[in-house]
Amino acid sequence: KRRSGGGKAWKRRVQGAAGRRPGFARGRVCGSIGVGNVAQGTGELIEATGMHIADGVLSAPVLGAGAAVAAAGVALGLRGMDYERIPRVGVLASAFFVASAIHVKLGPTSAHLILNGLTGLVLGWAAFPAILVGLVLHLVFFGFGGVATLGVNTVSMAAPAVVCYGLFGRLLRSRSVSL
Repeated sequence: KRRSGGGKAWKRRVQGAAGRRPGFARGRVCGSIGVGNVAQGTGELIEATGMHIADGVLSAPVLGAGAAVAAAGVALGLRGMDYERIPRVGVLASAFFVASAIHVKLGPTSAHLILNGLTGLVLGWAAFPAILVGLVLHLVFFGFGGVATLGVNTVSMAAPAVVCYGLFGRLLRSRSVSL
């Protein structure tokens, strides 16, 4: 099976680009772990996000546990959500999606806002479904992460949001600040 550009030319193009530009790597993995990857079968260098865990990295028990915890968190978030909070959840899910899509180069890697603290502070347990929706959109539109790791990715971003809500939510409620 020939790659675009063919054998040695493809290899030179990838090695040359990887040697000149830090933050890009050689390989055939089309995922988002690490600082850079080669698009599957194309030879084109793409920058990875480093935020999502790609499929095939974690073992099955870890994926199962992550999916179970994510399902429980989403169930708690949906159970506590009423019709009046749905627009707020939608706005913060879209803010999470947009903010985490903007990358700032920091040397050989990149950083980005994910706004999970703000999301957790405003939504509480409803941060789980909001972050899950943002991650599903990242998966569908950009191919970040993977279907199998969606639960682990959700837990790794929504659990700190709920912790933020637990630590600082009482402070906001005691001062009667309405968000």
